[in-house]
Amino acid sequence: MTWWNDICLSITCYPGGHTSEALTLVSALDFSRYTPRIYIISEGDSLSADKAAALESRNTSSNKVSNCTPRYLHMLIYPLHTIGSYEHLKTEYTLLTIPRARRVHQSIITTIPTAMISFLHCLDHVIMQPLLSPGDPRPFADVLILNGPGTCFVLCGAIYLNKVRY
Repeated sequence: MTWWNDICLSITCYPGGHTSEALTLVSALDFSRYTPRIYIISEGDSLSADKAAALESRNTSSNKVSNCTPRYLHMLIYPLHTIGSYEHLKTEYTLLTIPRARRVHQSIITTIPTAMISFLHCLDHVIMQPLLSPGDPRPFADVLILNGPGTCFVLCGAIYLNKVRY
């Protein structure tokens, strides 16, 4: 089976019990069938990234990993021609970091701009990068596992817009 015939799985991992719940669910899956896997991590949440990497090291053999940083860091780290490419989906799993939609104890008024920034990053990964990837019609993910508030809400909004677009 080639990598584009496999099922791409996206898992949201957020601080607290949400990461443990999502990873417990994912640990029961056949990792050879659900490849590549995209772990969506909130910016600054290194604990969830460590837990996802630990799960991967327990359940896979080759552990080919790709780290996707937010779009503004992509421009600083990677050459321009790699922006928008889906080369990272040829690895077994990806740690994708997106900005948090809302921080703990953040007021409702200041949540609007941070949620919009998070939403724009989600739109970039869900809609723009697949469109800009030449010759690769693959969607962002075939299956989504969403658990937790905040960024899941904006990710669902981006996915819904992608659905309406088609």
